[in-house]
Amino acid sequence: MLVGKYFDEGHNFISPAILADGTAQTDFELKPHIENKFAVLFFYTLDFSYICPTELYALGNRFRKFKELNTEVIAISGDSHLSHAEWRNKPVELGGVGDLPFTMVSDISRKIARTYDVLVNDSMSLRATFIIDSKGYFRHQSVNDLPIGRNIDGILREVEALQTYQKTGKLLPAGWQAGQDSLTPTADDLSDYMVRHAANL
Repeated sequence: MLVGKYFDEGHNFISPAILADGTAQTDFELKPHIENKFAVLFFYTLDFSYICPTELYALGNRFRKFKELNTEVIAISGDSHLSHAEWRNKPVELGGVGDLPFTMVSDISRKIARTYDVLVNDSMSLRATFIIDSKGYFRHQSVNDLPIGRNIDGILREVEALQTYQKTGKLLPAGWQAGQDSLTPTADDLSDYMVRHAANL
């Protein structure tokens, strides 16, 4: 469990990657790329697979919103960076994913997946998501089994909720969405909130 822990050198990595502009970098380092920002680490299983393209395309469709939230998105799988490049170079109708607007890291040694404890059958990573806040703390982690694609709107909601808490110190209740009521940690505020919202929870 990484939630609550500080991102340190043990969580950092240097690995080949395809950057958002499509160029290859053989020594991409995570730490300087995410300093003073929120970050979403998005582990997926394989290039040229079935559910992964739907996840990555959904992530790309919402990328502008992540950027507005000062949040870097890093996708990671056990494929080579050359495979990432080839997958990006193919249009969707030919089994590719096109020009995805975020960095795709190669974890061909599976070292990163082992570090984050999301490797399955010693071969591929589960569908794991980690959110690191701008102060360098892990604030969210979740893992889906292989058949189940993730809800990218849910990841955006987690980032917005964490940033709202960081700015205001207020708590975000079940189902909270940006712009909705938050609450202070007092019995009176909770009672007032429940009277107004319990029926819709």
